[in-house]
Amino acid sequence: LEGIREVSLDQTAGKVVVVWLETGGRAAAFEADGRTPIAAIARLLKDGVAVLVPDVFLTGATGPAARTRVKNEETYAGFNLGYNPSIFANRVSDALTVIAFAQQRASAVQLVGVGQAGVWALAARALAGPAVLRAAVTVDGFDFNGVTRLDDEMLQPGALRYGGVLGFASLCETGQTRVAGLSARPVAPWAPRPQSVTVESASASREDLAAWVLRK
Repeated sequence: LEGIREVSLDQTAGKVVVVWLETGGRAAAFEADGRTPIAAIARLLKDGVAVLVPDVFLTGATGPAARTRVKNEETYAGFNLGYNPSIFANRVSDALTVIAFAQQRASAVQLVGVGQAGVWALAARALAGPAVLRAAVTVDGFDFNGVTRLDDEMLQPGALRYGGVLGFASLCETGQTRVAGLSARPVAPWAPRPQSVTVESASASREDLAAWVLRK
């Protein structure tokens, strides 16, 4: 996990902190010059919010790198994933580490995730419980029935069995959670949806997600 070690706790003390997850890691937080924050993050900073954009497992400065491979895993994923956490699980774990870091000094922690990183964020939000006050993610039409290869970085054993993206959303019972870009035909229409969760089929822009987590 890279990025959080470069942030002084003094920069987050007493502030609302938004943990922002992108598939491209920290680099995705900046314009092409590598210095100017993208519009959505600039809005958060202007409002006095601290923003943490980490390079989670095998993203940004931490990757790409060769993942752990096990003999014959191409014929049966359990040879590897029966014993080792998936890439997806490692990324969710790193997101939880960043949330715990932010929680040390922040007045509140919010969470934003975009695209496939929105799915990592949603899983982390479900596990973090009350540590996250508000979370806004867009998954851009992804669900786990679209994972068809054993080497897909979004492969997570059991994800489909327990409801896919809506299964994660059903566990978000604290605070407020917004899930945008979910398929109009989710893999688990039977999954319960807490009152704290709103679901939309249309994807949301980064600016829209930023505005939503800033609402009082």
